[in-house]
Amino acid sequence: MGKLNDRDEMKAHEYLKDYSAMAAAIRAGSAYSTAKNASEWIHPDHPKKPRLRQRIDELMARKSARLGVSRERIIDELAKIAFCEPGKLIDFETGKVREDAAPEDLAAIAGIKVKDGKFTEREVKLHDKLRAAEMLARYLGMLDDKARREEGEQSSVAKVAELMARLDAESRAAPEALDSAGQPPEDGE
Repeated sequence: MGKLNDRDEMKAHEYLKDYSAMAAAIRAGSAYSTAKNASEWIHPDHPKKPRLRQRIDELMARKSARLGVSRERIIDELAKIAFCEPGKLIDFETGKVREDAAPEDLAAIAGIKVKDGKFTEREVKLHDKLRAAEMLARYLGMLDDKARREEGEQSSVAKVAELMARLDAESRAAPEALDSAGQPPEDGE
């Protein structure tokens, strides 16, 4: 494929600002009537301008490398949030982050507030574990919401919540309390 013309090169760079093909086309000088179809030009599956799509992909790869962003890193960060054990991170008696908290658990902290007054009030806010687990499950292909809705199954959020509850129960169960299949015994056993 040949080199891009100046306008398409500008569209590729503009696209990285807000990931809007239409806005990028307008900023690059295209008329609104032309720009409104810009997403078709760069559609990942069947781009009408494959060289423009390729250039955008090249620029995005460079940006990701420069920022140190990779799929693996994002998955690692989501896993840290999804599988953090708050009891190993926060001292519930004092409301403080534990000094012996593992670095991977610290990634789950969204913010810390300390209010001094007559009494010192501490709040450690964690990122949403359920949302992180859902994002991981969706990325790994464990969730297919459309198929589940058509089959009348419970929502993906409920499935992930159920999975997290099971994982949490398994992590708390002593190894000798697991059955022969490695599962915690059901209530009443």
